[in-house]
Amino acid sequence: MLDIVDLKKDKITILTRGLNIKIGPFTINIKSSEAKFAETFCLIYQNFTVANKNEYIDFYVDISRPNNIRRFIRSYINFNNDGKKPFKPLAINEAFPFFEWGLNWCVATHAHHYFMLHAAVVEKNDYILIFPAAPGSGKSTLSTCLMLNGWKLLSDEFALLSKDINAITPFGRPVSLKNESIQIIERTFNLKMNSVVKGTSKGDVAHLMHQNIIKDPKPFILKRIKVIFPKYNKEAKTSLIPLSSAEAFIPMVEQSFNYNQLGIEGFNSAKTLIDKSQQYSFEYSNIDEAIQLFNELVAN
Repeated sequence: MLDIVDLKKDKITILTRGLNIKIGPFTINIKSSEAKFAETFCLIYQNFTVANKNEYIDFYVDISRPNNIRRFIRSYINFNNDGKKPFKPLAINEAFPFFEWGLNWCVATHAHHYFMLHAAVVEKNDYILIFPAAPGSGKSTLSTCLMLNGWKLLSDEFALLSKDINAITPFGRPVSLKNESIQIIERTFNLKMNSVVKGTSKGDVAHLMHQNIIKDPKPFILKRIKVIFPKYNKEAKTSLIPLSSAEAFIPMVEQSFNYNQLGIEGFNSAKTLIDKSQQYSFEYSNIDEAIQLFNELVAN
């Protein structure tokens, strides 16, 4: 694990020379000479495992300022992956969210040995709940609430499924909360998140690390699976409605990062997941009712 005492002494030096760190099933080489980014990264990832120097690196990431005139006009930051810049620079205060978004891109575009869904994943009593959803649907709010009530959080962004749908690999990282979700979590659980970055391209963003986020990448064998499509609506009554396989198939593959890239393998994986799981649509506004409902759902 990262030695937080040493990190507090010299965060910049550690990230300047490059740090190999295990995040879920991936090993990342992360470099940066930006003091604020280094401080935030080392605080949030302080309990993650440092990889062996000789270990295979999945992604090389460098968070640094542009080397052109931009740096003199306004403070910008680049996300570099393997020497390439897949995105336009962002404001310097967005450095840590930029890293998280960039890492999502790295995994989504390269990890095709998995069948990948844009989904939060939680576990309790051997039940795996997969919440595929588009941004703004409330999946992060819902999965965070369950996590803070004793559920294990395997991922906030990715369901990394074996192609035969026999196992799911945790990709535990800090939960990304945006805009109203930040206030909901703070108000519901009497938390104060100090890592809020205001005015990003996605609005206000905060990242929350917790002991119930699973950092060990050992796969969970899939025994009892429920695929649930969540939707937060301020006016909604709590409702969990069973879906047929036909009703669930299309919205599920719409949230797959690599269904099309995998071709027939993608179709077979999606079909197998449907066959092995129960599917529901879920709408909610009341957090307490949502937590109670899902606790009851996995009680037997």
